[in-house]
Amino acid sequence: MSGPGSKDPESGSDKVYVEAVLNRHAQKLLSAFRLHDLAFFAANLHDYELVGWLRKERYMHFTSLMQMLFSVLSSASFLRFRLFA
Repeated sequence: MSGPGSKDPESGSDKVYVEAVLNRHAQKLLSAFRLHDLAFFAANLHDYELVGWLRKERYMHFTSLMQMLFSVLSSASFLRFRLFA
């Protein structure tokens, strides 16, 4: 039942705020080169559009993404994970 005093949890401003907080957290994970945590983060949020967010981010942070990719590929911890088991 909605009325003037009730607050809709799916209101537009709330949704925008939550999305901004989630994007900021994803950005922190990405800038810290924590790809594994970013993957878990996106997998546990059914409505989070990781691919769309990464497309927006790639133009803003192309250099840091290349550094991250080089760092992950050259680290010994990356070699422990097999993508196709």
